[in-house]
Amino acid sequence: THTDPLGLAPCEGEQNSLPAVGPAEVWQGDVHGDVVVQGGTVEGDVHGTAIVVDGGTVHGNVQNAVQIGGHNVIGEQGPPGANTITGNVTGVPGHSQGVSVQTGQLDGGVNIDGERVWPLDGVSAHGARPRHVTNQLTGDVNGLAVQAGSVHGGVHLD
Repeated sequence: THTDPLGLAPCEGEQNSLPAVGPAEVWQGDVHGDVVVQGGTVEGDVHGTAIVVDGGTVHGNVQNAVQIGGHNVIGEQGPPGANTITGNVTGVPGHSQGVSVQTGQLDGGVNIDGERVWPLDGVSAHGARPRHVTNQLTGDVNGLAVQAGSVHGGVHLD
């Protein structure tokens, strides 16, 4: 467990470089910027986009969400192995709506403000589509929600 795994505590109004929270890692506190939760856990809100894969979990709200895997859950705790966000997708209150994308497979990558943030270096965006995809949304999305078995293209959040 650590509070700032990259040693990048942000100044007010500044975002971190894109951190990745890997398997068995726990980020305690809010993330100020975008984050890849690749099997790890964030215990706090994400003030940016959370890309949740490989059974990652966010215990809090996110501004935008991209979940890629066979079981994706927003609004409650998912079963073991699910990509889970226990809170809501809020967008930026008073500024912009949130976006939620839940899919079993994403052929392209994820770009935020024109910058490629997923897949991470050395990770392929391509993968076998899970035989069965469950996209579960019981929380609130203040904006656009997309649920799909597979996306044959990329996700661009500009």
